[in-house]
Amino acid sequence: MKNVLTLLWLLAPAVVGAAQWTNPFLPTGVYVSSEANQHLRVLGVPSGCLANWAYINQADSGSKTYIASLLLAYASGKQVNLYVSLDANGYCHIIEAQVGG
Repeated sequence: MKNVLTLLWLLAPAVVGAAQWTNPFLPTGVYVSSEANQHLRVLGVPSGCLANWAYINQADSGSKTYIASLLLAYASGKQVNLYVSLDANGYCHIIEAQVGG
């Protein structure tokens, strides 16, 4: 049992914070929350996230640009591709975003 716990402890940093690109997808909606509680959530993320959404907080660097771009993509029916990092709770935190193309 001690060996299993040691292995899990060693692997934990590799899982939390692991970054990946989502597959391109059409956002199915947006959800706006308080500025520090997963402020803008993009709904419809196809896979790789604990929930079917990814988020950005208002305090994140460049958040206004990300929020504007993601809202524009949703409003105009454009696909997005998100580079996300898993936070400590397993939710996808947006690091980069590509709209269209």
